Amino acid sequence: MKRLKFKIAGVMLGSMIVLFLAFILIFRYSFNRYYSKLAVNAVRSEIDFVNSFNMDDDSMADEYLDNNDVMFTEYIRYLLTDETMKEVDKEGAEFYGITDQQAGRILECARLNRKKLDSGEIIEINEWDEHLVMGLIDYRDREEWAEEEYKLAIVYVDVQPIRNISYKFSRAALIALAFVGILMGIIGILMGRQIEEERARQTTFFQNASHELKTPLMSIQGYAEGIQTGVVNPKRAADVIMDESQRMADLVQEILDISLIESSRITLNPEEIDLRELLYDALRSIEPLAGSRGIRLDVNFPEERIEIKGDEVQLRKAVVNLLSNALRHAQSYIETACSAENKSVLITVANDGTPLDKEMQKRVFERFYSGPDGSTGIGLALTKDIVELHRGTICAKGKDGRTVFEIRLPK
Repeated sequence: MKRLKFKIAGVMLGSMIVLFLAFILIFRYSFNRYYSKLAVNAVRSEIDFVNSFNMDDDSMADEYLDNNDVMFTEYIRYLLTDETMKEVDKEGAEFYGITDQQAGRILECARLNRKKLDSGEIIEINEWDEHLVMGLIDYRDREEWAEEEYKLAIVYVDVQPIRNISYKFSRAALIALAFVGILMGIIGILMGRQIEEERARQTTFFQNASHELKTPLMSIQGYAEGIQTGVVNPKRAADVIMDESQRMADLVQEILDISLIESSRITLNPEEIDLRELLYDALRSIEPLAGSRGIRLDVNFPEERIEIKGDEVQLRKAVVNLLSNALRHAQSYIETACSAENKSVLITVANDGTPLDKEMQKRVFERFYSGPDGSTGIGLALTKDIVELHRGTICAKGKDGRTVFEIRLPK
């Protein structure tokens, strides 16, 4: 199953990379062809205008410039040469900023494609890291050029600068693709590790839950068999069966509550609550059992109301879990206190049992964590989830020979 998931993830990632590379190639080709076509149109338009230009009508040039919206027109360059295309008008070349080396390359390209140029064709040359779109204007039949030495004009546009934009974009896109690929790989590894860790936690959770449910079931089954065979007092067996059944019901309910919280399906019903009344109500639920064990319940509440907004049922459940945990470990008393601070309220539940060491303080809220006395459960884990659902914090401390749990909730 794991291999199949990795294969699917690899195929999806590979498909994304192939599609992205295909997009880059298509974009680059389309971009270059589009602007090459614009350059061809600009050169053709320039040649058509010059061939139809009337020297006696100066307004034609102004009209041409006003009406010509063809891109690259302003980047058109002229190179005047003789009929053999071996010599150039250096003054004209200097005017357009053409070096001798560039002029030599342009002439060589023109000579190699002389037949096409003489026939009026617009050609593209892609050499020497240049992309030239080139045409030819022939002045040999013009009377005004009869005495001139240079009667052929090579008209061209260098498209390479704008093509470089597509190259830069491609490089940037490839770098971005590599970065995203590495980032996705790292994220995938981290997510995979988290998934495996979560799967291991779930496996441990279900194993521990099964064990916790199996223990009362075995006790119920044992006492039921004792009743059946007549070796156990029915009244005593019934009491044990009732206690273990309640224990199972509480455990199942806690598991359901945690499941609802983790799946974000639990709905809080926030309302204004007097924190003191909530704590008194929670204390009443453990008062009979505490009295039977000789555990004193001390309270330290202020006289004025402490108003908070939260789900009374869930918060009461969280406090009862803390008090039940304290009752299991207390030797003579449990102290419950609350106070209002600037932006939060503080609830503390302390008992005089064995103080928690640093390791237990960190792990006591883990599900089914087994302490030194072997006790396990999910009551404190559920309490932590409920507190965090109310945007609060909870921690456990061992100080002054006591175990203290502190809950902070926003007002």
